[in-house]
Amino acid sequence: MFNKIFFFRIRKKKIELLEIRRQSIHLFFGMILAMLLFFKIIDGFFLIGLFFLTLTFCSLIKYAKIPIFFQFLQIFERKKDLQSFPGKGLLFFVLGTTLSAIFFSRFIATASILILAFGDSVSHVFGRHFGRIKTPFHKKKYLEGLIFGVLLSTLAASFFMPFYQSFLASLISMILEFPTITFRKFTIDDNILIPLSASLTFYLLEIFEKF
Repeated sequence: MFNKIFFFRIRKKKIELLEIRRQSIHLFFGMILAMLLFFKIIDGFFLIGLFFLTLTFCSLIKYAKIPIFFQFLQIFERKKDLQSFPGKGLLFFVLGTTLSAIFFSRFIATASILILAFGDSVSHVFGRHFGRIKTPFHKKKYLEGLIFGVLLSTLAASFFMPFYQSFLASLISMILEFPTITFRKFTIDDNILIPLSASLTFYLLEIFEKF
């Protein structure tokens, strides 16, 4: 009995450390892409190339353990994803970023990427460790994480877009993350959903202001 409790705690600790590593790289990678895009060091065409390069690596790694890339995934990837769809989170993160950069202005895309980077990572870690009230939309996510994620992502996005727009875009995109949205048996990943819903919210608010 003692051994089972001990190994359960060790396993739980490893999972928590993995999630912290995953969300940390999520935040860091998003900040880097947002700044490179804003200062025009990269653009939508570069991100398209990055997406297809990532897709190639993710496809190959199921059959061949590509040095460095595979070791990187072992550090930051969940075990089940590493076996079924290696690099899924990274691939969809790049895709969501790419779509925002292609279809929306530089300011909107930058703010939306920061909402993805801050909102998704912070809400997950904060809710996991300090959450007490579960949301009605998702049994594994907490209201405290949602609130903290919205606040931080609003602050980050407000450097590039008006504050009230940043708040509404953060709130709407973070709420839309909770339910599982499926289209023709394909579950829409939150790394795609968050930046696109945030970008669309910014875009519609800008149109509304013109009337």
